[in-house]
Amino acid sequence: MVASPYFFSWCWVFYQFIRGKDWLLPSQAEGARLNCALQRSQISNFDDGGHFLFLEDGFDLVTIIKGVGFYRRGKGLDYVSDCLPPSPAEIRNYMNRSGTNLFKLLSSKCHVLLYPGGVPEALHRKGEEYKLCWPEQPELVRMVVRFGAKMVPFVAVGEDDFGEVFLDYDEIPLLSDLIQQLTEDNAEVRSNATREVPNQDQCRPLIRPKIPGRFYYCFGKPIETAGWKRELKNQEKCHELYLQAKSEVESCLAYLREKRESDPYRSIFARLMYQATHGSAFETPTFEL
Repeated sequence: MVASPYFFSWCWVFYQFIRGKDWLLPSQAEGARLNCALQRSQISNFDDGGHFLFLEDGFDLVTIIKGVGFYRRGKGLDYVSDCLPPSPAEIRNYMNRSGTNLFKLLSSKCHVLLYPGGVPEALHRKGEEYKLCWPEQPELVRMVVRFGAKMVPFVAVGEDDFGEVFLDYDEIPLLSDLIQQLTEDNAEVRSNATREVPNQDQCRPLIRPKIPGRFYYCFGKPIETAGWKRELKNQEKCHELYLQAKSEVESCLAYLREKRESDPYRSIFARLMYQATHGSAFETPTFEL
């Protein structure tokens, strides 16, 4: 029998799980003592974990092992070759906690990049380039206002220069039922909601590759929410702020789509020529602001 390379990782490094609410044993004190006694030791704290940590809901040992770099194919850690895609259980876990994760990040004053449209916006259908598929309910704004965070509208334009949706799944009868089944099997975010966004199919359109173009990015005017906490219960005010953020995103999209037409280096061939004549140290310019 050939031993797995993962086995040697566990032999060389002693890993400790410290349970914050272990009422049976003094895990924190014992973990600190072992950490000092062992030459190679790593500690992971679970503040809400009890004594039987492995039996608790939400604890996935595989996820922890991957997170600390023990899931590797050789003696050393290679972030490319050792990268593993998330398991179906991990995907369901994170999708079911989309609102919870956003709450935790905002409460700790972290920077958050959020695409409110989710899957329908990421998987545009034919003829829907750069269409915003935001939900009608302004729950995003309510959470941002609660913490007084600053909203900075952000857009990216250029994906249509890399690929073109030429066939939707419902245009192929044999694939229509399969995609519908895959959609039903996936975790349903906002499953209790109605209206457009939560009820869209998670379609996988067929994309025809194009000669690579160029991506353009734009940050819109920041929207301050400090002092808006009193308006949390005012639905009209929250909706007004929500529409303001959406309108700013749409304005930035329109601006970039218009200005990129005047970019002399939009084509990859023009950029390669510029780099060949000026050198890689010079950044290829774009349209005039």
